[in-house]
Amino acid sequence: MVSQSFKTIILLTFLFLVAGTEKSKGSREKKLFSLFNIVTFANEQCTAKSDTSIYGICYTNTECESRSGTKDGNCAAGFGVCCTFSLSSCGSTVNQNCTYIQNPSFPNTYSTSGACSYTINYIQSDICQLRLDFNMFDITDVATTGVCTDSFTVTGPTGRNPSVICGVNTGQHMYVEAGSSTTATAIGFTIASTGGGSWRIKVSQIECTSNARAPTDCVQYFTGISGEVKSFNFDGGIQLRDIQYTICIRRETGSCGIQYTVQDNTTPDSYDLSDASANANGGSSATGESMGYIAVPGSNTDLYSGTILSSQTGTAEGVDGALLATGMTFIIGVTNTDADQTSSNGFDFVYAQTPCSLSI
Repeated sequence: MVSQSFKTIILLTFLFLVAGTEKSKGSREKKLFSLFNIVTFANEQCTAKSDTSIYGICYTNTECESRSGTKDGNCAAGFGVCCTFSLSSCGSTVNQNCTYIQNPSFPNTYSTSGACSYTINYIQSDICQLRLDFNMFDITDVATTGVCTDSFTVTGPTGRNPSVICGVNTGQHMYVEAGSSTTATAIGFTIASTGGGSWRIKVSQIECTSNARAPTDCVQYFTGISGEVKSFNFDGGIQLRDIQYTICIRRETGSCGIQYTVQDNTTPDSYDLSDASANANGGSSATGESMGYIAVPGSNTDLYSGTILSSQTGTAEGVDGALLATGMTFIIGVTNTDADQTSSNGFDFVYAQTPCSLSI
């Protein structure tokens, strides 16, 4: 995710060596030697000293100054500085990796109506994706219906843009396809509510050859043998409408299956995808309109909706409140176009990958 170019510092160390006394001369001879040490370090991500939730890039002091960054602690055993970047003005342009964009007057709420947009230029020619980490994301949705009042949009060069989102998405993230294009990506907030909103987003640029690159068109990408996935605005209590995206989970070595388990929450309900009946799988409501559902390839039913995680027959699959899936890739497709939605929470799952030795 971070450029792996290397910088070299040449340190000149003087060693003063005093020669032994020669009795025949009755005096000391001093000899001066110089030793050149070459110190090399990568421009890797580092943690800021003033706030451990903020990250920067390890640069030399001079490099940080030339990039108009802020020096916030040391790195590379003291040979480098942790250089952080942040932009608070609407209309700003991102020109550095690991840049934070935040609303004007952050952490105070931004209540000026209209658009607040940012332009992201790529730091090099082989950038295939952006990752947006929502350190703070709280803008207004519409209660019960899931239609956005305030909104967040992304416009990338490939045209395969994530759905518009709103609500509370602090701690969530989003991938954007850049396709090695020289055309910048635009991201923007539109504030239409009187309450305003607040945001701080970390923008990371991912090289095409990076191990951090997500499979193409995955809007969210998780790694690790276990973790948590939840729908956008789950923490806001309402499933967003007019949304469609794919969540991908990297299959770790030795894993052939994955189990998704509903979080043990009663408020909000951790699995509530539509107002249709619990077994109305297939994405059609009683009126024939599309609705909210998730698609889980490799599971028993593939499509799930309603208020109970179940198969088409209504029998809980695997263990109560959980489903199992197998296959080469682990993905969850999320769709909600239910025009009749009056209330639904979305989902909050914990996942655990299962070893290939375990019969599923």
